[in-house]
Amino acid sequence: MFGSDAESVEFCKTAVKHLEKIIEEYGLLSKSLNEQKIIIELGEGIYPYQIKEEILGEIDLRFYWEQDLELHLFCRGLTEAWLRLWSWANGHSYKSIDQGVLFYAITWALEKELNPDLLREKSSSWRKSSWKTEAEIWQNNPVLSDLNKATQWAYLCNQYWHYCKQERPEWIPILAQGRSPLNVSSSQEGKIPWRIYFEKHLKSEKNYIYSIQDSETWLHENSYFQEDSKRISLEMIWLYREEKSLQILARNRLLKLKLVLKRINPIYYNSILSLGICLETFLEKDRQKFAKALGTFLFDAQIAKEQQTAIEKILSETEGVPFYK
Repeated sequence: MFGSDAESVEFCKTAVKHLEKIIEEYGLLSKSLNEQKIIIELGEGIYPYQIKEEILGEIDLRFYWEQDLELHLFCRGLTEAWLRLWSWANGHSYKSIDQGVLFYAITWALEKELNPDLLREKSSSWRKSSWKTEAEIWQNNPVLSDLNKATQWAYLCNQYWHYCKQERPEWIPILAQGRSPLNVSSSQEGKIPWRIYFEKHLKSEKNYIYSIQDSETWLHENSYFQEDSKRISLEMIWLYREEKSLQILARNRLLKLKLVLKRINPIYYNSILSLGICLETFLEKDRQKFAKALGTFLFDAQIAKEQQTAIEKILSETEGVPFYK
């Protein structure tokens, strides 16, 4: 990965890590990919991104890194580069995968990881208006010139991919290759019709908040820093306050925290808020304020863990017990 701005390069590295997790969740890892590479360059130009395929399957991805580069287009570029690599390694034609259900499903998943508040930003009416029938999805005709409609299409494809995974798993390999299941006989009809599934998930997304366990995991994973092979806890980060690389990581972490804060379970809200204050005082290089913020964070995290333990104990003791007799 190449780029003149260290903060931008760090952001791209974070995005790639998220993409790798998504790829694993989608079951698309391949041993043959281990020897292939995607070279990412951040530069200047007039297009959002350009992709070039080398003879041996190596992919060159160049982003024209400007302030007006839309997050959706950035995610689309990373997804396209990876799917080109994946199709080459697995003997598939990328042209058949290009802009298909898999392409947009992963694009949406990546965009949501980088912007956890994405669903809140997109109103229920926006999501509902993305509806298409299965036949329309298979025809694969997104309006790419309209960024809003392209994002809607990505959301729809992500929903449809998960629907097929749950209700029609035999279609997943077909969709992964960019082919349409339209003329493929299905040995298993979906128990839940596509429209019912879609509407059900619209309602469940309306007020989505992380579970207590997910909130605890988020706090744990974001209360330390990993730099190469060195793991730096929040208690020790003050010793590295003059290191530019740690300052960049802290700024990125603070931005990530602000995006996710609205979705954190109330049990862990205060501890994650105090984590943000720790990062702010670290960047300000105010030792007294940082020490105070760190003490508050450790206290809030301990209280949150105690509350979580108490709630889980009550739930385990009442499991299977009816609310009335």
